[in-house]
Amino acid sequence: MFSDRLVRSLAGWGLLVLLGGCSVREDRSDCPCLLVVDLSGLDAAGWVQAGYTSVSWSVRSDGFRIEGCLPLEGLPPELVVEIPRGAAQLTLLSGADDLCGPDGSLVIPEGEACPPLLAFSAAVDAALPEVTVPVTLHKRYARVDILFRDYLQDGYSFSLLGTTCGYDPELRPLSGPFRVSLQPDAEGFCSLSVPAQADGSLSLCVYRFGEMERVFRLGEYILDSGYDWQAEDLEDLSLEIDFVGTTARIRIHQWSKSVYFSIAV
Repeated sequence: MFSDRLVRSLAGWGLLVLLGGCSVREDRSDCPCLLVVDLSGLDAAGWVQAGYTSVSWSVRSDGFRIEGCLPLEGLPPELVVEIPRGAAQLTLLSGADDLCGPDGSLVIPEGEACPPLLAFSAAVDAALPEVTVPVTLHKRYARVDILFRDYLQDGYSFSLLGTTCGYDPELRPLSGPFRVSLQPDAEGFCSLSVPAQADGSLSLCVYRFGEMERVFRLGEYILDSGYDWQAEDLEDLSLEIDFVGTTARIRIHQWSKSVYFSIAV
C-alpha cells in the first residue's frame, strides 16, 4: 500500500520529501509519517467556475516546512507527502496565495479589503505511520454591502477601520490594523470584504472635508444583530445607513438600531 502511494506521489507531483529510510528491524519512532491530504470532497469545478484557479498548501511543524500549489483544473483526488513524526499544521488557501507569509500567517495590507479567501486548516497528529486528513474549503471572508441614504452632501467621505488584519496559521483572527476607504457610487452604494472579526471593534468613520465627524461602531451593531464571526463559512452582510437630521438608522438584515449624533456646521 505504501509503495503504491509513494510511486504515485513521485510520478504525479514530485512533492515527496524523503526524510531517511527505516529498516523493519529499527526503532520506527523516527521514521516519517505518510500524510494523505484527501481532496476528493472539494468542488473544484465549482470554484473554477467562480473564478478561482489554484489552491496552495503547506505543512508546518517545529523545524519543518513543505508547501506547494495545485491547479484547481484537474485537481487530483489526494496529495501525499512525508512529514516528521509528531504534531504538524496543514493549511490550504485559495484566492489569496500571495498574502501568506513564511510563518503561514495571512496579512491583509493596510488600505486593502479582504480577498475572496477560501481556506482550510487542521492540526495533524503524525504519530502514526500514515494519517489521512479530508479537506473542505470554507469561505473566510464576509462581503459587506453598504447603502448610504440621504448622505449625498458635499465633502463627505468614509473609511472602515478594524483591529483584525487577517489570519494566523490556524485561521484564527490576526490582530493588526485594518483600514479601507469607502467610495459610494452615485446611489450611495459600496461593497467590500472583511475577514472574521475577533471582537466588535470594526468602525465606520465619517469625514467631512477631511475632518472626522462621526464614528459608528459597526462591529458592535453587527454582533448585536446576532451575526456569528466564528462560523466556518462567513455569511455576507447588508447594511443600510439612513442619515436624517442628527439621527442615523442602521439596518443589518432584519435588525435595526437608531443612533443619535450631532453634526458640526
